[in-house]
Amino acid sequence: MKRWFLFALLIASLSVAMAKSGAGPDDVWHGRVQHSLDTQWGPDTYGYTAKDSNEPDGPTFAWIDITEDGTMVTDLSDDNVVGVFPIGWTFHYYWYDVTQFWVGSNGYIKFSTAGQLSQTFPTIPASSLPNDVVAPYIGDWYFGGADPSECYYWSNDVDTLIVSWVNVTAWAQGGNVGNHNFQLILSGVDSSITFQYGTSTTGDVSNNDIKIGIENVTGQLGILNYSAVYPANSSAIKFYYPETVTYVAHDLGISGLQNQPSQGIFLLNGDTLNAWMQIRNYGNQTESSYTANFAVRSVSNTLITSGHYDGSTIAPAEAQSTTFPELWIPSVDGLYKMVGTDTLTGDIYSGNNSITSELHVVTLPGELAYDDGASDRDWGWAGGEGGMAMQFVPPVYPCEIVNASAYCTVVGPFEIQIIDDNGPGGSPGDVIWSQEVATPITGWNVVLPDSAEVVIEEGSFYVAWYTTNGSAANFGMDTTSSQGISRRSWEAAGGWAENRLLNEADVMVRATVRIPGQVNHPPVITGATPNPDSLDFVLFNTTIPFAVLAEDPDGQQLHYQWYHNGSPRGNDEATYSHRFITLHANTIKCVVCDFEFCDSIEWNIAVELTNLNDLPGLPEDFAIEAYPNPFNPQSTINFALPQQSDVRIAIFNLAGQEVTVLQDGPLTAGVHSVQWNASDMATGTYFAVLRAPGAERITKLLLLK
Repeated sequence: MKRWFLFALLIASLSVAMAKSGAGPDDVWHGRVQHSLDTQWGPDTYGYTAKDSNEPDGPTFAWIDITEDGTMVTDLSDDNVVGVFPIGWTFHYYWYDVTQFWVGSNGYIKFSTAGQLSQTFPTIPASSLPNDVVAPYIGDWYFGGADPSECYYWSNDVDTLIVSWVNVTAWAQGGNVGNHNFQLILSGVDSSITFQYGTSTTGDVSNNDIKIGIENVTGQLGILNYSAVYPANSSAIKFYYPETVTYVAHDLGISGLQNQPSQGIFLLNGDTLNAWMQIRNYGNQTESSYTANFAVRSVSNTLITSGHYDGSTIAPAEAQSTTFPELWIPSVDGLYKMVGTDTLTGDIYSGNNSITSELHVVTLPGELAYDDGASDRDWGWAGGEGGMAMQFVPPVYPCEIVNASAYCTVVGPFEIQIIDDNGPGGSPGDVIWSQEVATPITGWNVVLPDSAEVVIEEGSFYVAWYTTNGSAANFGMDTTSSQGISRRSWEAAGGWAENRLLNEADVMVRATVRIPGQVNHPPVITGATPNPDSLDFVLFNTTIPFAVLAEDPDGQQLHYQWYHNGSPRGNDEATYSHRFITLHANTIKCVVCDFEFCDSIEWNIAVELTNLNDLPGLPEDFAIEAYPNPFNPQSTINFALPQQSDVRIAIFNLAGQEVTVLQDGPLTAGVHSVQWNASDMATGTYFAVLRAPGAERITKLLLLK
């Protein structure tokens, strides 16, 4: 599979952590552990047991070929799940019945909706999503391109379901390897599950990350057969349903909040929230009564309004829905939380008794965003090909998309796409509109379709970033679960699938929308401190706080971008403090934007020394700047050290390659400078990176020839 990266810097080659491999080839053990003979497992707490084909009374290996009569599972790709597919009959699993399933490309099926499995794979059982997993051979398998990997399912619609993974290759960084065949069989005759392992040729699974086993709907019960151990060719494992069940499970859970699977929503300011929730009996006992609550809370958890429901008799596997009509009419834009809870006396599992989702109240024209503007995690793809997307359901129809944006943390060329929801099951389908971002900036990159070019009449749409051709670009992820998670994130590596971090993170992409024909008015900066007309001189190494006041006639959310000598600085805030360590001409600029228009203000400042023997105090923090910028061919790199440090100043290009080192060794506390002559370099964007113990700072340079 493609790999995600966690970056400490904005340079692709610096401090890379690869999710699916070790720190390097020497960290990956390539040996293979074969399973031992005569193995049996269990019982688990429910009573399931398992035996392999080496046991005297175990199963007999007898591969069943369904490639002719079965149905091919299409749309499988790298790390995804497709479905839903009918079992064709009712299969009794643990204490409940299932009638449908999803297929995971990484060697498993599941009976519940949310989540997918990708490396690094969790143990079995695990309460983290997905649950309800039957896993004959979880590994980093690859579907797509020229690979021969195939998957089929077949049911006699009476008492047998077979799912086979055929000629499956294992993902490898240098090219996919091996040929693996395995299948699972569900039997309605005795509620058993059988795994069979056909021929597997050379080609170890990435990092030997293998899991084989079963788990129940709560993720608390199950059997782990193998972890990091390869099953033998021409072998089988069979799971036996307990002859007598003594396990008592009282378990209710929230199975849907406002929608399934409890996804975030947008609501127009002044519209009515008609709330909905669904409660499911995940246990094996009929419950006579329970209670449920739907609450709207602020991000700080202050209760705004709530609805109460007294539930009646609910049988095992039954789901009951309830509504709370006209629960709330919002009057203030912003982010809120929807919180669903249920209470059952004697409930054995609290993990599904509460769920939180995002509720965004907006005024149009306005921005649809599930992130909070701060990147908590970076994401990119090894090899540079792949994408991520967020699904947006507009609060009104028709809805015109005015712009789309993506938050870039490591710059590199990419494409912003607006995608229809006409893929399988409402997944990303046809690209409606796209635009390449050839020279992105660190932060938000915005693209604008022509007026009325993209209008959504119904359903949903997706905004995606997508990289190709080895791009080093990385993008922000918001993992602030305290504000709620939208559960609307997707990923693509050969095909679109629910994001592996579906319940943990939102992709930092946005869309600004309006009702067709709506008029937007630009924001206006009404004040600034210090006054630009009165601040034209500061002393070297002095820190000055800056602030702007701005208004938007339409009440739109405003975004702030600060610049020093053309390089982005600060956060998306109306204030910014700058320490001046570049002598002579300096420019501070603030650009204030709504979704369409901007206003700006500049301070033009000369920085001077009082005299050579009267320098200000030592710097309070590490800093790095370049002047002139843009430049040709030489620029001065100024940097500040609050204490004596071993410091390295290096220049990197957009691909993350180090092109030169300007300083490497100890320096005293204070302000220093080095010269970079780029006469032998090509026009383009570069990064000067300061690295010292406990500190890393970056400034961007633009070479124009």
